[in-house]
Amino acid sequence: MNDSLGTPMEIWDLVLSSSTTHGRVKFGRVVQGKNGLLMSVLASFHWGEREIGHPKRGQFGQNVIVLEKADGAIPDRLGEIYE
Repeated sequence: MNDSLGTPMEIWDLVLSSSTTHGRVKFGRVVQGKNGLLMSVLASFHWGEREIGHPKRGQFGQNVIVLEKADGAIPDRLGEIYE
């Protein structure tokens, strides 16, 4: 599975995921689920407000960006945005 910029996602990558339809942004790690990759949610925001009691695991939103790989490396494509 690849993120929105084409970076392959692997278990334990740090990701930012958003759903433009529902106004939700999630920040977390990629984990292995029963039927594929899921997101272990560290923080969740809905229309700009932090969600308290948000689900600890969930599906990725429509837009996903890998911020940091599991080994600590920053994806090349993410660096290209800031050049």
